[in-house]
Amino acid sequence: MSCSRSRQGDCVCDVVRKIVKAQDEVAVVTNDNCCTTGCKQSIDQLLSPVNGPVDTTIPFLLYCKGDCDLFVATGIRDNNLFECVETAVFRAKKIDKDCCAVLELLEFEEATENYHISL
Repeated sequence: MSCSRSRQGDCVCDVVRKIVKAQDEVAVVTNDNCCTTGCKQSIDQLLSPVNGPVDTTIPFLLYCKGDCDLFVATGIRDNNLFECVETAVFRAKKIDKDCCAVLELLEFEEATENYHISL
């Protein structure tokens, strides 16, 4: 993807803008930024345990133009220990009219699998 305006929809900015819009739409549907505990939520869950999507993040990768590797960003984990984080996976938080985006660095959690054998 490049920011050449000769082809509509090929610009990184356009794609990130669509990602933010989709995430925001899902967040509104799921009340992502809203406290929903209480009787109403419990009744809704009993009547319809599957109310729609819960996750609001659309992870994406950035490649530089041409023959190169993934763009890997470095940041600091906000856990009072100031641990360094390197990742190539991002979440778009917002984007302004000048195509300046705020990206969140995403990390993979280590999966721990417990195997139980029943005889």
